[in-house]
Amino acid sequence: MQLPGRLSQTTLGDLLGAAFRERITGTLELEEVTGPAAGRRHAIFLEDGLVVRIDTELGARIGQILVEQGSLPSARLRRLLWQRRADEEGPVGRWLVAGGHIEPDSLTLALERQIEARLEALFALRDARLYFRVPRPRDRRKDAPAPLRPAEFLPGRPRARETLRARGGGRAQTRRADPARGPSLSVLQLPESAGAAEVREAFRRLASRYHPDRHPGASHEEKREMLRKFAELSHAYHVLIA
Repeated sequence: MQLPGRLSQTTLGDLLGAAFRERITGTLELEEVTGPAAGRRHAIFLEDGLVVRIDTELGARIGQILVEQGSLPSARLRRLLWQRRADEEGPVGRWLVAGGHIEPDSLTLALERQIEARLEALFALRDARLYFRVPRPRDRRKDAPAPLRPAEFLPGRPRARETLRARGGGRAQTRRADPARGPSLSVLQLPESAGAAEVREAFRRLASRYHPDRHPGASHEEKREMLRKFAELSHAYHVLIA
């Protein structure tokens, strides 16, 4: 994969778009070069051009996501983490599943949300040194989230050609002011003119309808779909309120 030396010479959208078109498998690494985080590295793992994993300190932690999607109350999560022994290793999410505190489907859904949140954080980087590593053989776990396809994260992202056009023509052609607002309003069934109070009211109403705890007789597949819908509502709410 041919890379420019710096992210400032292109955009992450261009890089991931090219990786998908060429069906690239490997690891795209970004090393921050300015500010207090200079030297910090982030890795985007690709398989056939799809984003399958992201290693970074940025983005939401898995516990926060589990709370947001309604899989675990915040107070209970804090209590469980406090009780966890210091010598117990491994990811928190898998530890919670092993202890019977959350369902495996809840963890898989949270991991999918975490990839999205981490990638969103990387799109905010203004500059970084770029590296590409050849893939290392590894087996994917059964609870691994589904890969992110470009249609899930590239629409509305800035591209280098748009930035150059804006510089040359004096008109801003870059990303829309808030490309996530429209889809989030649609999820909450709200019009473009909706304010914060309407967002909160719609979220409470829909979250109450889809929360799995309100449907104890639902089948496994029905509960999984309700969890997915509840997480989608939570994500839309936080996009609009934040």
